[in-house]
Amino acid sequence: GVHPFKGLAHYVAPLSLVYADASALYMSFRGLYARLFCRLNVISSSPGTLVPLCLAFERLLASRDPDLARHLLSVRVRPLAVAFPWLHLAFGAHLEAGEVLVLWDRLLGYDGCDLLPVLAVGVFLWRRESLMKAKGKEDVEDLLGKTTMARLKVVPILQGMLFGEVFVGERRRG
Repeated sequence: GVHPFKGLAHYVAPLSLVYADASALYMSFRGLYARLFCRLNVISSSPGTLVPLCLAFERLLASRDPDLARHLLSVRVRPLAVAFPWLHLAFGAHLEAGEVLVLWDRLLGYDGCDLLPVLAVGVFLWRRESLMKAKGKEDVEDLLGKTTMARLKVVPILQGMLFGEVFVGERRRG
């Protein structure tokens, strides 16, 4: 079984929009947890678990936008500290429920959580223009908080990251 932990409900909540029947919801949650989310709740260096996903996030951000990564570190903001809750909860507590389901559908399609750091870096690049003006942790938290995440659309960000578009502010250029 799964020992309850803080945040577990965020894996279940989006599914409640899909299933009216509690037993169907539970079966779906159980399947998702066993296939994907259990990997986000172990400390391991095995592929697809949280530690390698965190490393992938840091490397991808540093390679896609070294200036942004350097700027955030210069204002004493560790990008991984911001993105870690997104990765750990598969964005379940951070995006609108419909967008969470869209993301989880992609995770199932890819049969793993490897898209999570890709989306997390995409969020940083999507807000790059404003993040480059941030002067500290509070600014970054405001820029990447609930208001921003409520407007975020998963598919365009993932497409931009996977197919080579560069984000400028909230606009994209190819």
